[in-house]
Amino acid sequence: MLTWRNRDGGYTAGLIADWDNTAAVAETLRDAQQQLKDFLDWHWEEYGFVEGGDLRDLELSVHKVEIRPEYTRGDRAFPCEETVRLRVPCVTGVEEGGMAFCSIPTMAVRFNFHDKRALKGLVSHFVKNALKGSSPASLARRFPPEETRLDHIVFRGRPESGDKGRPWFERPEFETLRSVAEPFLSGRGRTQRFGAAWGRASETAELIHRLGSGKANIILLGPPGCGKTALLAEAVKKLSAEKTGDAEAELRRFRFWLTNGARLIAGMKYLGQWEERCEAVIDELSDVAGVLCAENLLDLVHSGGAGPGDSLAAFLLPYLQQGELQLVAEATPAELDACRRLFPAFSDAFQILRLEEFDDASALKALEKVIASRERQTSVEAEHGSAPLIHRLFRRFVPYAAFPGKAVKFLNDAFESCVESGDRTLTHDLLLRRFVDHTGLPELFLRDELPLDYNEALARFNDRIIGQPEACRRATDVITTFKAGMNDASRPVATLLFSGPTGVGKTALARAMAECLFGGTATPPPESPAREMERLIRLDMSEYSLPGSAARLLTGNDGGPSEFIKRVRRQPFVVVLLDEIEKAAPEIFDVFLNVFDEGRLTDRLGRETLFRSAVIVMTSNLGASGSGGLGFGPQSPPSYDDEAMRFFRPEFFNRIDSVVAFAPLERDSILQIAEKELRDLGRREGFTAANLKLVWSDELIAHLADIGFDLKLGARPLQRAIEHEVIAPLARFLVGRPGLRDRRIRLNWSSGSGLDLSAD
Repeated sequence: MLTWRNRDGGYTAGLIADWDNTAAVAETLRDAQQQLKDFLDWHWEEYGFVEGGDLRDLELSVHKVEIRPEYTRGDRAFPCEETVRLRVPCVTGVEEGGMAFCSIPTMAVRFNFHDKRALKGLVSHFVKNALKGSSPASLARRFPPEETRLDHIVFRGRPESGDKGRPWFERPEFETLRSVAEPFLSGRGRTQRFGAAWGRASETAELIHRLGSGKANIILLGPPGCGKTALLAEAVKKLSAEKTGDAEAELRRFRFWLTNGARLIAGMKYLGQWEERCEAVIDELSDVAGVLCAENLLDLVHSGGAGPGDSLAAFLLPYLQQGELQLVAEATPAELDACRRLFPAFSDAFQILRLEEFDDASALKALEKVIASRERQTSVEAEHGSAPLIHRLFRRFVPYAAFPGKAVKFLNDAFESCVESGDRTLTHDLLLRRFVDHTGLPELFLRDELPLDYNEALARFNDRIIGQPEACRRATDVITTFKAGMNDASRPVATLLFSGPTGVGKTALARAMAECLFGGTATPPPESPAREMERLIRLDMSEYSLPGSAARLLTGNDGGPSEFIKRVRRQPFVVVLLDEIEKAAPEIFDVFLNVFDEGRLTDRLGRETLFRSAVIVMTSNLGASGSGGLGFGPQSPPSYDDEAMRFFRPEFFNRIDSVVAFAPLERDSILQIAEKELRDLGRREGFTAANLKLVWSDELIAHLADIGFDLKLGARPLQRAIEHEVIAPLARFLVGRPGLRDRRIRLNWSSGSGLDLSAD
């Protein structure tokens, strides 16, 4: 098989053998490989043979192909002026009969050839044919994948399995169904990959009853992770296990087919193609009284056309109403509400089976059953009290994740980790370490027995954010409230408005909170691998000041979630920094009203993003330029609360937990900041690699404060002063002495001669 990392996340693994370009997509490479192995297991179970073991002399190479994009309108083509060079990964080898072949899994292309010298031209020919008529946008999706490599699956078929049942040519073909869906029961233990429906006996019985009484269309309604798919798989297994005649039992194995909207329309680019495919699917299902199972109800509403009236849902609705098709679909409450809003007639065609969230007792019992089951399967013993520990961690730190969903997946991954590493015991320490990796939260917040000293935490903030004791105190209050578990689980961890002049430490304090709470960093460069794990998401709200900004904030150019939404979904434990919030368009404030109040954001298609593990920080200069009064005496500071109340609507202001005032920096603070900046300079790579130590005089600090102090601009001029007065001369000094090691670099300043550098 050829495996590669997708540019939008996840991995793909495609079989090299001629399996109609069979491929699997999953979040991890191991999961994708396991899906292909499950497919081989199924094929062996069904037909008694597999292909691909006879291939030899396999090689992976990359060929460059020049493609000229073009636009089409009717029968006419309009080629672009410039060509696009694609790097195409190709696998060559020899089949059993001695014929050489070339497979291009990323393009769904496979051909035979005689002369290897002609391979380059043949690759170019077949790739150009496959991409003929492609626009620049469609070619962009064909850019070479990352981390491409040739891999293999070790497969041992059971000879006796192929002798059971009828041979493949006597079985129902289900040609169209197999191209867009997969049967729940297509081999021994196939549904095990969905897990058991723990604690759902009554719901399973109810679903079996509804499926068995007429052609009821059913919506399995519940929050993400509550076990909707597992419940359906459990019902399918029990229905198929009923005692019937051999012929009917065989048909039962092909009654339930799992699919989604994207698979139903995949590859259909001409008018009427996917409609014709869906008609064929319905015909094949009718032969076995089959049931189509959709992974997402709302997906059917916005797939297939420009709007709900042209969608898959609109096409399937008459068949549902006339009883020609039986459909079971999954949905969350928000998705069902969106479906009712966009296409009410479609949702009205269904019965609703609700799956309520587990209470604490039921969730704990389900976790204990999962642990007992995994102990029997893996011979790994979980330390006593593992179920309560996992339950406590997820209830407290991931309160928006419904049980058993993510908790069971986390538990299964922990058992698999023990199996791979050879550990015989799943300890609490291992569970805590995995939860740290899962959430990014420091262990200090996960272990109740570890104390957090308020004064020490406050001192750490004061060391980093100089001259803002009140702001540091408020940040420390947020940290200690989260540590004590006293924050409201239905809202963000905190919603703060940082008000004050520019350059006084508002952004620095948000960054410090991200590092303290989540161990994160500020935004790294786009090409940095650490970007996936960043814990400070900074949005410049001046970029969202025009009408239509709300849609741009939430939706990407392709109609999917924006990069901001993707990052929050990918890592919900973040600090979201809304910089200069007062510059945002009014519609942006409407977007964040529900985020501040309930910790969730729902787009027009019912897709939900949760902010209940995030700290939301807004910065503002409101009131910073106002005068505190008249006269020559001390001026009273501006009232940032009053300024914020005057600017924001009452319903928006009332959802802010605290307005944190930042005072203008004084000269003493600038002196301390100058020393801090020089200490940070001494920890840069150029010093640590050569074991150099940086020391400086008080006169230099005073000089930097004199030229870098500005009451209106805060500490920002100081950074420019250090860059010009210290870093540039210091760099010239070091590059002129490449052999300098293990020395102390002295920085002195005199008004007559300027900066004096020496090494001792």
